[in-house]
Amino acid sequence: MIAELMASGDYQRHLGALVPKLAENAARMSNMVLQTFPSDTCISEPAGGSVLWVMVPGLDARGLFRAALEEEISIVPGNVFAADQCFANYFRLSFGEPWCDRIETGLHRLADLVRQRR
Repeated sequence: MIAELMASGDYQRHLGALVPKLAENAARMSNMVLQTFPSDTCISEPAGGSVLWVMVPGLDARGLFRAALEEEISIVPGNVFAADQCFANYFRLSFGEPWCDRIETGLHRLADLVRQRR
């Protein structure tokens, strides 16, 4: 089945439609984070995948994760990707879903939570 999908060209067409949408989502999310989060926030420029790494100096990302979860906002704290605490003030945001008002509202609320927790 996978061989047929690859041979048919459907997969390449799918990627051709998906990649520009993901790039647009990444740009929109990056811009919103830079505009609404504290000014010393840093974000990654993804070379692939569908997540942004966000770093906020002085932030406990695990605490932010718990607070965001209570607001039904999904983030992943950076410390789950390391054996030590070197990513304690990092978290990941996914831009893989179709853009909608719910995402924008969630980013604004997440920015408020970041400010409260620093």
